[in-house]
Amino acid sequence: MIVTASDGESWRVGRRRLAWRPRPPRLLVKVWEVTEGVQGIPFVELIAAAAVLLLSPFFIPYILSWLAALLITPLALLMRVVERRPWPVVAYVSKWADFRQEYRGFVVGSREADALAARVRDEIKAEAKPTSLIAPTHPG
Repeated sequence: MIVTASDGESWRVGRRRLAWRPRPPRLLVKVWEVTEGVQGIPFVELIAAAAVLLLSPFFIPYILSWLAALLITPLALLMRVVERRPWPVVAYVSKWADFRQEYRGFVVGSREADALAARVRDEIKAEAKPTSLIAPTHPG
């Protein structure tokens, strides 16, 4: 769920359902940021599109990682329920540059995870920061 904090920043908050979350390579993130900044300038858009095509070999491992995550997720969810493993609850700012800046918490049970996610949403709306989750340990 997307939540708008008191300072105007958009956050994504919820249970992590995928077995893992594939991360885009940093080079692709930089190219994506550049192409977002040149929208509306035809010649520069063409150059940006060519750069994305030249970097397409970097997309292949990222796409394969997504496919593997999607294929393994049903088994991971089943094992999480059967073995009563903790559910990850995450919150992060909704930007490409901030994907690695996740606040995380773990609770046993899907209802408890949903309750923690609801509490975190309320904290972000009130305080602009999730206080019930563990802060990221490394800078972006």
